[in-house]
Amino acid sequence: MGSTSDKIKGNANEAIGKAKQGIGEATGSERLCRAKAPSRK
Repeated sequence: MGSTSDKIKGNANEAIGKAKQGIGEATGSERLCRAKAPSRK
């Protein structure tokens, strides 16, 4: 895999993590709230 596909996968994983975090905060779910997106390096 090239670096472009890795970047796409990383961005997708980050977006999913942010969505889960937002849903967790909105619903008060501690489990989803802690599912933070991995930090970018």
